[in-house]
Amino acid sequence: MNTELDPKTIYPGTTIAQMSGVDQVLDGNISSNEQKHDGLRPDLQDLLDRTSDELTSKDKQKVKSLLIENQNLFASSDVDLGRTNLVKHEINTGNARPFKEPPRRTPYHLNKVVNDNLDKMLQKRLLKIYLHTIKKPGMSSKLTSFWKGPFKILDKYGDLTYKVDCGYRGKPQVIHVDRLKKKNKQTLRTESDNNTFVPLDTENDTAENDPIETPYVQDIAVHESTLPVEETEESSVEGRRTRRKPAWMADYIVK
Repeated sequence: MNTELDPKTIYPGTTIAQMSGVDQVLDGNISSNEQKHDGLRPDLQDLLDRTSDELTSKDKQKVKSLLIENQNLFASSDVDLGRTNLVKHEINTGNARPFKEPPRRTPYHLNKVVNDNLDKMLQKRLLKIYLHTIKKPGMSSKLTSFWKGPFKILDKYGDLTYKVDCGYRGKPQVIHVDRLKKKNKQTLRTESDNNTFVPLDTENDTAENDPIETPYVQDIAVHESTLPVEETEESSVEGRRTRRKPAWMADYIVK
């Protein structure tokens, strides 16, 4: 049998196939719906009893024999689903564009209904369970954004555009400066050693003459949405009460 479009010539004496005799060929992958039964199933027997009042005993026996022979074609329950490749269909969506809908939480009063149906489908082997790692140590991956810090400036493309290394799949990202908190001219002192890290000043590349120490132990910037909301600190200098903003981790960045 030639399965290609080009013609092929078979010369005399060419071996094209080898055949061997077998006693019986069995399909080991027979589903529960294709298994043979000796008698009639209880659900089909009940159906036959309810619908054969006007049949004679001979006709009823013929109907019973027909049901026994083809009882695998009848579903035993609502979850008894079969598989076939004899009929296929296509759904023509036209020019409709695909869209994504975010997952929504199941209402609380329907949780039991959903769980019961899932258990039934799992028992009938209609569903397969896949395990996915959805959490990182101490944090859910759904809450992890590649815009979270720390950031490291790799290149400056313009006054407001930077190329930063934010750890997203190991690839640098080009971002706008408004995605980062405005860099202040402050220094940061760590608790492990007394090394002082001077941050990058995006305005005039100078450091603050009067550095402000901060309690955070971090030498690179993070996104301002990940930082807690704190009230401004109050300090008193020589009897005069002043107010200043606290030092943030997002005020520091390493070039």
